[in-house]
Amino acid sequence: MIEVRIIKEIHNTAERARMLRPHVEWCDIYGKENAFCPIPLAEAIEKEWSAMLNESRTAFKAWRNECYKGAYIPQREFSLVQDDLLYRNGRHIWFVERWGENGAGHRTWAEELQSKERETLQLLASKNISRFIEEYILRMKGMYEATEIRDRNIAENLNASERLIRGSFPYLKDKEVIKLAVGLGYSHKPERFMHVSPEIVELAPISLNSLEVIEELNIQTTQRWRETGQISERDALAHAIARLPASQRFGLNREELILGSSDLIKKKILCI
Repeated sequence: MIEVRIIKEIHNTAERARMLRPHVEWCDIYGKENAFCPIPLAEAIEKEWSAMLNESRTAFKAWRNECYKGAYIPQREFSLVQDDLLYRNGRHIWFVERWGENGAGHRTWAEELQSKERETLQLLASKNISRFIEEYILRMKGMYEATEIRDRNIAENLNASERLIRGSFPYLKDKEVIKLAVGLGYSHKPERFMHVSPEIVELAPISLNSLEVIEELNIQTTQRWRETGQISERDALAHAIARLPASQRFGLNREELILGSSDLIKKKILCI
């Protein structure tokens, strides 16, 4: 038997990572996401992680610091604290994304969507609003579709998790009930495709006011996409502008980005 607890989180800041503590303590093994991760790579990292649990905390921290070198700082802080929690509790990891040959094509497609962001934002900077909205909505739809594709893979692996984990981790082979905690980004919903019934714990948002504006807009636009299958021009404009540094947001404040109309946002862009 296996008990699956999915913890929805925002991978951002050490403070949020510390909230994982009771879930790390509860579990026997911890599930991590890794976008479009090939099975051989997942297995190799899992084995390396298990070996590093026998090393000193200093050596483990140095290894993780090297792994996250160059990452966006708040996400890096989150990951380092999360991994330290796992180390101090002696928790092995198991990747919930395990892709065969088709994963490479999906990964390339998702990376292309990411790479187009700068080019698309240039349209906004040049105030070509209509072209920008068209391109950005296509990009957002692609990213949401990529998340759903990943969720289906995660669900497939979670459905088979007891068999896969018992076969890969000898210390759990004969355990009567395995407790698997899985940390996923807030936008993921693999439970839609699972026949194993997981416990869902939502760590984020603590409160909307505590979030960066882009995080809040991510939550709102993802929810609307799931409900309607549509992305409005207002959501596309606000989402894109919120990704820019505050000094480049055309004078739009937090409230205007979250609640302002499309006309208001366009007016601000054209007036700057």
